[in-house]
Amino acid sequence: MAYMLFISLFSEVIAQTNNDSLYIKLQTANGMEKVDVYLAIAKANWRTSTDSIYKYSNKALHLAREIGYLNGEAKALSYIGVTFFYKAEYDSVLMYYDAAIEKFKQSGDNSGAAITINNKGVLYKRQGNYSKAIECYNEALLIQEAMGDEREVGGILLNIGIIYYVQNI
Repeated sequence: MAYMLFISLFSEVIAQTNNDSLYIKLQTANGMEKVDVYLAIAKANWRTSTDSIYKYSNKALHLAREIGYLNGEAKALSYIGVTFFYKAEYDSVLMYYDAAIEKFKQSGDNSGAAITINNKGVLYKRQGNYSKAIECYNEALLIQEAMGDEREVGGILLNIGIIYYVQNI
């Protein structure tokens, strides 16, 4: 028990140290690097603070638009979508995910587009709309297979399998 507590506390110290270094880096970053640091701060708060994810993703979004950084804009839109996912505001999730997918495609980041399409599938699964979920998963699968990303392909196939399991197919 004491060992597990030590591991837990150690992990929190490491996470806080990483966050602190991001805030320090933010002070000297500019342009695309600053967008990426904002996004890293947002991601560091992934499961702990939707307010922080939203705040730093919005900062990244505005700066990315200002400097014309399409991929940064796409990631920020996707992260903002995640905040609405956690809040169960699904119409907003779809709006942000769709905007992110468009920006990922414009920036040439097919992997980012596929991951976000897959995330749309996860949302549709949560809503019980299995046919839309499968549609998203299959679209993401085609992209990831073409890129040869076996890890992502495996995750998508798992998602498809879960749908079939739930439907008893």
